[in-house]
Amino acid sequence: MIVVEDVCTALFDQLPVSVIDGKNYKVRFGWGSQDTLNLHIKQNGQTLNKYPLIWLVESEEKVYGASDNELVRDCTFIIAVNSKHATNTNPIIWQTEFNPVLNPLAENIITAFDGSGITQIMTQGDLRYRLTRYSNYSAFESTNDGKKTVSKTIDNWNVIILTMTVNFTQQPSCIQQINFN
Repeated sequence: MIVVEDVCTALFDQLPVSVIDGKNYKVRFGWGSQDTLNLHIKQNGQTLNKYPLIWLVESEEKVYGASDNELVRDCTFIIAVNSKHATNTNPIIWQTEFNPVLNPLAENIITAFDGSGITQIMTQGDLRYRLTRYSNYSAFESTNDGKKTVSKTIDNWNVIILTMTVNFTQQPSCIQQINFN
């Protein structure tokens, strides 16, 4: 049986480190609900490497083949760094966090799925993936009447939300060495 979280863990173990403020940080990966995400952030504390973070949102898997050897999943990844610029405007946030950290990390995730030898990003017409950038993502949530309320997340992020449909065909032990250059 193919387990998406195991495949993603093995894929993301190959990701290059992210450079934030001149320091190298290994990318962290987790998955689950918002409550699980908050628990992850809380358990890792303020002083440990909790970012950059790739978080896989829970979703349904579609399994094909008599031997469970092919699985398709609509994957939504929250790619996050802790926002150091909650009071700055987007040009500063883009220059300091999106351009040097988040955009390259999103590109590397796409490269990982393309180059693994066991995964394939599926196209739907001309659409290959969706990407949305948010600055100060979890500072507030809007209600139906347009009022803002305090977010349920316990940290303030700048994020890219990457959504794609992925075909998984083999176990993580079959992953090829991925070239990120």
